[in-house]
Amino acid sequence: GISICKKSIGCIWLVQGETDKGIQLLHEALDVINNSSDIFHKVDVQIAYCKALTDRGQINEALLLVNDILKSSVEIHSFESLYIAYGLLSKLNYKQERYQKAFEAKELAYMYRDSMQAQNSDVRIHEMEHRYKNKQASQEIQLLKAEKELSEKNRAAQRRIFFLLILLLLVLAGFLYYSYYNRLRITRELKKINTMKSRFFGNVSHEFRTPLTLIKGPLEKWKEADIPLQLHDDICIMHRNTERLMFLVDQLLSMSKIDAGRFVVKPHQGDLALTIKGLARSFNSLADDKKLNYNVEIEESGRVYFDSEIVEIILINLLSNAFKYSSSNGDITVNGKSKDDSYTIYVANTGPHMSDEELNRMFDRFYSGSLSYQTGTGIGLSLVKELCGLYKASINVGYNKNGQIEFVVDLPVNLNNFDNCELIPEISIPENTVVAESLPAFSFDTARNETNEDLPLLLIVEDNDDMRQYLLCCFDGICTCKEAINGAEGIHIAREILPDIIISDVMMPQVTGIELCNTLKSDDLTSHIPVVLLTALAEEENMLEGLNCKADEYITKPFGAKILKVRILNLLALRQILSDKYRKEIMLKPFNTIIKGNENTFAQVLKDILENYITRSDFGVEEFCARAAMSRAQLHRKLKATVNMSATEFIRVHRVKVASELLRNDAMSIADVCFASGFNDASYFSKSFKEVFGVSPQEFRKG
Repeated sequence: GISICKKSIGCIWLVQGETDKGIQLLHEALDVINNSSDIFHKVDVQIAYCKALTDRGQINEALLLVNDILKSSVEIHSFESLYIAYGLLSKLNYKQERYQKAFEAKELAYMYRDSMQAQNSDVRIHEMEHRYKNKQASQEIQLLKAEKELSEKNRAAQRRIFFLLILLLLVLAGFLYYSYYNRLRITRELKKINTMKSRFFGNVSHEFRTPLTLIKGPLEKWKEADIPLQLHDDICIMHRNTERLMFLVDQLLSMSKIDAGRFVVKPHQGDLALTIKGLARSFNSLADDKKLNYNVEIEESGRVYFDSEIVEIILINLLSNAFKYSSSNGDITVNGKSKDDSYTIYVANTGPHMSDEELNRMFDRFYSGSLSYQTGTGIGLSLVKELCGLYKASINVGYNKNGQIEFVVDLPVNLNNFDNCELIPEISIPENTVVAESLPAFSFDTARNETNEDLPLLLIVEDNDDMRQYLLCCFDGICTCKEAINGAEGIHIAREILPDIIISDVMMPQVTGIELCNTLKSDDLTSHIPVVLLTALAEEENMLEGLNCKADEYITKPFGAKILKVRILNLLALRQILSDKYRKEIMLKPFNTIIKGNENTFAQVLKDILENYITRSDFGVEEFCARAAMSRAQLHRKLKATVNMSATEFIRVHRVKVASELLRNDAMSIADVCFASGFNDASYFSKSFKEVFGVSPQEFRKG
């Protein structure tokens, strides 16, 4: 097979005029076939090689090869090979001017040609005679007729199938045309609806601007006025969030303009790098407040063409997104690199890892991914994508070599890149530009009252800094406040300090408010603590979910500070009433009539202590803490919250109750009753007994 392939390719080279290559391959084919016992194919290769040598004029080599061909042809009785070989021999002799030998070789060639033709004729005649003399001749004829009829039937069936396929194709074409027409009609309707939606968003956004302006104006006057510091802090929160609303309204307006096709690129000539630096530096204060490593490296761009409004929207949204999803001590990097026809901006930040699907859907409108606890409109990155398409700028997102999520925006900077654009005079943005999204996080400097142990202990669990500080101010002087920035920290602090009441947001990172409430209410250590949930989710199913997790209150945002205070104070008052009632029952009734069955683990611990340890004189507060598996502070706050007693008072009251039962036995002296009930000092026993029952032990026995 290798020899045949080499021979065939060699012949092709010879036809194409590549004589050296062709002879080389034919020579290789002959070397291969020499190792084979297949004389027939060997002769075939030798003939091809001999023809090539003859045409090239290598007479001597060709003569040697012809002799081998003649020997092999005689051996295999091939008239055809002998005919070709003598033809080649005649040609070679002719070239050597040996005309007599050439003539003799030619005669032999003709003789073998005639023999070959006669042999072929004999074979054909023999085959024909054999066919007609064969007894199966008639059957073969019938078989041929049957095959012909079957062939005709198959052709008829094929024609029917062909026409059926044509019919099906026509039906399919009609269906496709109807589907296309229907989709076209639906597309027109959707386009009309989308136009109405864009107009609605635009109108609503414009309607927002008037009241926001009326709110912003007085707030700016109040900020400059001489007012108390606490009011000034509240005004700062209101003013900053008004700016935030204005920024979101501008985003809605931009999106509606793009949808309506009314957003026009307006390039101007200026220093793009200077503009980017100014926008990037406006986030410095926010980076300091959030304790982020913020690095800005911008290469000089020179005077180029760009639309400052579009560049500002793109960069502000990318930086806002980076600051939004970066935790404390994270890294945010802004780089700018100048190229021949473009300027590339890189915005990278550390944050939670995202899957490939989330990265692909990041620019989808209203998409927020798995980080659902983060607040946002979901249009910022979508607006960036739309503007980049309008601006003919490319934008990509992925992870860089440092494992940071990185946005890469390639902005065109030549005037030729802006077709059908409105060129405006040069403008510039100052380096100290401040936008709403980049305003620093608010911090209260108001002096608070020192912690008062008599005030209720309130734990505020809120991830939004402004809201948490606002709640702290609301309850300043009313409660001793502690704060936690997420649900996980809130659970830890609640178990540590056992507050009198907890206010928690619902949507928080790591652990939600619902999970916090479920965790604390299922823990015997914290199950008694009232939990108030604050949320913007006002649907009925959301409220039911909050109440099903045993939350004591479910308050939707926005809410009034007075209403929140009243509800918190009412819960604290109700808890105080229940603990006072429990205290009286404990002092007047046997403990086993108050706690029935297996109510909770803490109740069983108290019951075990009363039944087995209360009368032991060496049982004190430390032993009480060990039995309850709580610290001294935790046990104190747990008892105060449930029975309004300290640990020492709880032990003393129940020893007095045991003594009251023993005093009914006249056989025991008062001194015996004192020591049997766990007291070591008779005077302390008498004093404690009188505090509980209002009479001395002697008077109690007489009565």
